[in-house]
Amino acid sequence: MERHVGAREVGMFGVLHTWGRDLSYHPHTHFVVAGGGIGSNGQ
Repeated sequence: MERHVGAREVGMFGVLHTWGRDLSYHPHTHFVVAGGGIGSNGQ
């Protein structure tokens, strides 16, 4: 199996939250990781 399932571009982004809905200190992160990518043929 090829690394990154044959894709040349894979990505993710994250957000750090430091406050909860009720303005209490609650540091945590959220991350979204792409389930696919752009292959060498551009698709």
